[in-house]
Amino acid sequence: MLPGRTQTPWRAGEPVRFVYSGSLDRTRGVDLLLESLDFLTPAGWRLDISGAGPLAEKVATTTGKWASQVKFHGSLTSKEHMALLQSCHVGLNCQRASDAISGVTFPSKIFTYLSAGLLVLSSTASEVKQICGNACSYYEDETARDLAVSMSCVMNNFEGLSRSRDISDVSKSYSVEGTAERLRGFFQSAGLI
Repeated sequence: MLPGRTQTPWRAGEPVRFVYSGSLDRTRGVDLLLESLDFLTPAGWRLDISGAGPLAEKVATTTGKWASQVKFHGSLTSKEHMALLQSCHVGLNCQRASDAISGVTFPSKIFTYLSAGLLVLSSTASEVKQICGNACSYYEDETARDLAVSMSCVMNNFEGLSRSRDISDVSKSYSVEGTAERLRGFFQSAGLI
């Protein structure tokens, strides 16, 4: 992972651009994300959504309601996805901690967001907080209102949060080198090397 900023820096007075990329389903909290829009101020933000899944039609309908602030991109190529991430400021992970999938998977989109230089706002599902620590901002409750409050806090404190995020521990552990070191330790303890 590369520490850094997005290629499109945020400037005071401009909307903060949020992005959600991934499966469009209830497990990943996409319904909460869409419901949270009703609790946000009418200005100061934009939301880009990409992906596919059972809630794609609901995403498209919501996009129509919020046409000036929400854009649905559908499925993107890797190149298009990276270009989208580089145009945004904050990556969203809304995965539900209460869903069984959170006990067995980690939302890899977080690493993608961090590698792209985005601030990350995440639920605490799948032990994200224990793994990512100060690299992300978090919201605790699985409600649309709590997500909206957390998004508003990010909008109101974007510069300060950008300066205070520390991805060094995550970068060390989950870089190619860090992963190789963890695997080497695992194989040594198993007596395979």
